[in-house]
Amino acid sequence: MEAKAASRVGLVVLLSLGLAFVLYTYLGHVNNNTYLVRISFPDTMGLAKQSIVRMQGVEIGEVKSISLNTTHPPFQPVVTVAIDHKYNIPQNFLWRIRSGLLIANAQLDVIAPASPAAALFLPKDNSAQASGQPPQDLLSSVSPQLSQTVGSLKGTMQDVRIRLDGLTGQLHTLLGHTDALVQNANRSLTSAQQMINNPKVKNDLIDTISNFHTVSLQAAITSKQLSKQFTVLVKNGRGQLNRLSDATTSLVLKLGDTLDDAREVVRKLTQQVSDPRLQRSLQETLELGRSTLASVRQITSDLHQITGDPKLHTTVMQTLQNLQSATKRANEALGKVNALLGRVKHTANRAAHLHGPKVITTVDLSQQFSPGKGRLDINSQLYLTPQNFLSLGGYDLGQDTRLNLQGGRMIGKNSDLRLGLHAGAPGVGADIGLLKGTWVTLDLFNLHRTRLDLKGYFRVNSRASLWVGGDNLLHHPVPLAGIQYRP
Repeated sequence: MEAKAASRVGLVVLLSLGLAFVLYTYLGHVNNNTYLVRISFPDTMGLAKQSIVRMQGVEIGEVKSISLNTTHPPFQPVVTVAIDHKYNIPQNFLWRIRSGLLIANAQLDVIAPASPAAALFLPKDNSAQASGQPPQDLLSSVSPQLSQTVGSLKGTMQDVRIRLDGLTGQLHTLLGHTDALVQNANRSLTSAQQMINNPKVKNDLIDTISNFHTVSLQAAITSKQLSKQFTVLVKNGRGQLNRLSDATTSLVLKLGDTLDDAREVVRKLTQQVSDPRLQRSLQETLELGRSTLASVRQITSDLHQITGDPKLHTTVMQTLQNLQSATKRANEALGKVNALLGRVKHTANRAAHLHGPKVITTVDLSQQFSPGKGRLDINSQLYLTPQNFLSLGGYDLGQDTRLNLQGGRMIGKNSDLRLGLHAGAPGVGADIGLLKGTWVTLDLFNLHRTRLDLKGYFRVNSRASLWVGGDNLLHHPVPLAGIQYRP
């Protein structure tokens, strides 16, 4: 009995020792079919003993031990890993510690280089050494591809910001030039109005009217004298006087036209003294004065032809002297009018050519219903030409302020297309006129998550309009309503 009990005890002891050995081998990760590699790292980043070593996602070993090399500064941790003999690791492969939110414990990854080339394998005699890669940030540890994408996006946003800063500077310069141009135009218009209202100018016009009136009277007297003298000549002359009669008839008709032109000039100038449309009327008066001068000169030429007859020399010379005197006075009066009109026309032309571009500013105050939230948008349209404009403004000012910057072109009387930045994102827009006083606005923007906003407007008066619509109609529509005001 005692022998059987002893044998049973011995068997239990042997089984216990065997089980303990198996448990020690399994739990202690004892594996003789491995070789050691020592890697130096700047920081272990939470790497622990028995952490997994992976190569291209496959487990090839584990961390055997971690120690700190203090033989010389700077001190560096040394990680000793045990690699299964069946796996070969090229010497140019990279050793990197990976940790982050998506894995429980830090792991050691063996990564192929960006440009892999033929290389020798690490020796399997436990003498292999390597240098680990420096630690990465959290995003690179979680997803290297995402980290590269974020880096590229940062570079792109920086470039866009630089370009927008340059464009903003150019817009400020353009607005400065526009303000200066408008100020110059206002000053020129004020100067022109002051000149028109100047009493001295009115006095000059009155003097000019008086001179023309005098010229008209003298021309009438001269015409009567010529008529009497020509009548006598017709009665006393034969032969040559028949030819002279035709020339005289033509001369009298021209004198009549001259008198009519002179009277028309006097009437025009009389009306223009009190007429606010001074520039246009003065120009017409100038043309009539010049026509009068041309007629007088034609008369003088005809008279010189008539005086070629020796028998009529004495009689016609007296007539010419009277007519030349009248012509001289008419020229003096026309000279004054020309000088006056030149000053007025120069000022008016200078004022007419100075005009600034058309600017339309709109203020939109809206309230969305679900969830309840107010919003303020301010935009200005600068019409560089009658068909092209530049839209600049702010979206949701005071809360989530974003930039609106679009170039537009009219496609009809009440419709246009826009392209650029809307709410800080690339997009396109359109304003479509419907019935009188109603129109629809569409904005499609945000390339990553496409968004469509729609508004319908109804004009209340020349400055205010009511509108209703919806934001983000493609995904989560939000109804809203508001009012638009044009200062």
